[in-house]
Amino acid sequence: MSCIFAKPMSRVSLVRNVMHFSAPENTPINPFQIVAGLEYVELLTGGGVWFEVDGVERQFTAGTVFWHQEGDYTIHRSLPDMPYQCMCFNFQVEAGKNRPVPHVVCWQDAAEAMAFCWESFRLFMSGRIERGILTEMIYGRLLWECLSRQGGSGPGPNDMPPALTQAMVFAEKHKDEDFGVERLASEDGVSV
Repeated sequence: MSCIFAKPMSRVSLVRNVMHFSAPENTPINPFQIVAGLEYVELLTGGGVWFEVDGVERQFTAGTVFWHQEGDYTIHRSLPDMPYQCMCFNFQVEAGKNRPVPHVVCWQDAAEAMAFCWESFRLFMSGRIERGILTEMIYGRLLWECLSRQGGSGPGPNDMPPALTQAMVFAEKHKDEDFGVERLASEDGVSV
C-alpha cells in the first residue's frame, strides 16, 4: 500500500494543525487565502455552506471535503440558519505543486468522515503519535477518499439540484419536528 501514496506523499512534509471550527450564527466569516507551502483541507462536520465551483455557487453539507491550496480562499458562507462546522487540517507542503485532488469532493459515508475527523483530532491533540506518522495517516486517508471519488461512481450529494439540497438541509435541521411534505415544499419554494 505504501507505493500507492509514494509520489503524492512526497509533496507533504508535516501536518501543522488539526482543529475544529464552528461558524457563529448571523455573523460574517472572513475567509483567509492559503499561502505558498500550505494545503488546507476543510471537512464539513455539520451545517452547510455556499461555495463556488466552476463559476457556480452551490450548497454543500456534512461530509464535503474542500481541498485548498496556494491562492484559494477558505469556506466562509453558511447556509441561512445553519452555521457550518468543519474539521480543518493544515499541511506544510512543497510549494508550487498542482492540487492532488479536485477542489471539492464528497466523502461517500458522512458518518465515517465524522469518525475520521474526531479520531484525527484526538490523535493530534494527544501528542502521543510521532508527527511524521500522523501526517502520513491523515493526509493519506484524505487523499484516498478524495481520489476514490474522482471520476466518480455516479452522482453524489454534491450533484443534487439545489432545491433538493435545501430540502435535505431543512429536514436535518428540523428532524425532531413532525412535518409533512407540504411544509417541506413550502419551505423550499417548490411544489409538492
